[in-house]
Amino acid sequence: MDAAVVIEAGGFNGASVDAMVLTDGEPGNAALPAATLGGATVSNDAPWSGKWTPLGRVRNGKFALTVASTTAVIVRIRAAGRSCARRWMRGSE
Repeated sequence: MDAAVVIEAGGFNGASVDAMVLTDGEPGNAALPAATLGGATVSNDAPWSGKWTPLGRVRNGKFALTVASTTAVIVRIRAAGRSCARRWMRGSE
């Protein structure tokens, strides 16, 4: 069964929301012996090339998404008008 998830993100109105899904390649089927994260295969013999998928923006302090059965989702919320690079640079000064 899929899960309806609501993230309480007060103070982040307008923030962008991205996600990476961890799955065996076929949501709902836990029998496959493979794994993908962010759409790319996870292996022990090749670089991983997963990507974030944009989901939308925080509205009214909340963000809702559905997580398919037999999967996990990593959610990234980025404050409006700020980039990861800028935050990293400020932290290293």
